[in-house]
Amino acid sequence: MDDIELHRLFFERLKRVDMVSNLTETDIKLFIEFGIIDEDGNILIEKPPPKYYNSVVKNAIDNYRVNHRQKYNERARNYYKKRRKDEAWRLAHNERCRGYNKKYRDKQKQAKIKIHDEVVDL
Repeated sequence: MDDIELHRLFFERLKRVDMVSNLTETDIKLFIEFGIIDEDGNILIEKPPPKYYNSVVKNAIDNYRVNHRQKYNERARNYYKKRRKDEAWRLAHNERCRGYNKKYRDKQKQAKIKIHDEVVDL
């Protein structure tokens, strides 16, 4: 059994039981032996990224958006309206937008300075 298969087996078993401590004794010994977990139950390997958002899913979302534009936009507006009622989210959103706006203004200012310097050099 190679490392990839062993890692896949570990995460498959872990999904079923939710916690390392709920694995069977045999599984625990096997995973400790191969260096996947330590004696305290800490996971020593990196969890693989989820595979559910791939090009097929992305294309399906895009097709739905194109074919049901009004329904998609209404749902997005309702979600945004609901989120705006949450004070913490609204403040975080405003702070994030403030940062993006400042970054954009700085970029525009730098472009103006660059154009001005080029005109002066001529």
